[in-house]
Amino acid sequence: APLCLSRRFREGMRRNRAPQKDSDEPADVDDDPLNASIIAIVENAKFEVGVAVICLADYAVEISQFCDDPAYSKTVSMIARHEPRQLFFTAAMKDSVLEC
Repeated sequence: APLCLSRRFREGMRRNRAPQKDSDEPADVDDDPLNASIIAIVENAKFEVGVAVICLADYAVEISQFCDDPAYSKTVSMIARHEPRQLFFTAAMKDSVLEC
């Protein structure tokens, strides 16, 4: 079963989300199905992160692997940029900062 994001990680995502043009509120992905995506994340103890993003509009897949910092700023930025409808994590990430 997929794990959910920790409260600290979700709060970081909200701070990094860009507001809509005419509003102070964050953009809502449900309003535009062309922006819909699903993200799968895996990481190890050395802060190496692997991310797979599937864009539901055209089924394009973006796969990334990078070294992140202890605050996961690159990971948070990538998630905020794609505003996914769903995030998947491996069970091995149960002790990660990213999990609940």
